[in-house]
Amino acid sequence: MLVLHGIYDHGKVEIEEKELPDIKTQAVITLLSDTSSNKQQNILKRQKDFLEQGFNMGKKLYHSRQDIYDR
Repeated sequence: MLVLHGIYDHGKVEIEEKELPDIKTQAVITLLSDTSSNKQQNILKRQKDFLEQGFNMGKKLYHSRQDIYDR
């Protein structure tokens, strides 16, 4: 069994290996999804959700600006 790596682009497969064996045999081609792009999209979505949600910074200690000066 021989494993070759390549890039699929618009109906064509470009094999990365420069020297290929001189044989004629059947081939099974499995297309992998672009996981790096999917992971990147998931990370960006989580970051955006976090920024939109915000985070708890504690209790509101002052009700008006004057309360700050009264302390």
